[in-house]
Amino acid sequence: MFKSANELLGWIDKLPGGPAWKVTTIEFPVWTVRPIQLIWRDAQEVVEDILCNPIFANYMTFDPHVVMRGTEREYSEFFTAN
Repeated sequence: MFKSANELLGWIDKLPGGPAWKVTTIEFPVWTVRPIQLIWRDAQEVVEDILCNPIFANYMTFDPHVVMRGTEREYSEFFTAN
């Protein structure tokens, strides 16, 4: 247990970091009054972070999931990524 907010924040600071957030400023002087700030993360870094995390190691599978209805294989939106 922590005894103060500062002690809790100190523990949080010691946690390992993940992929960093990035900010890109986009300017459209014709269409916007102020610049637009796009806040994003690199998807490859996020996936690498998840795959390297030992907490998820027992819950990941890379085998395809096959759904059968009788003798026929089922394909739906889930399998097409739509």
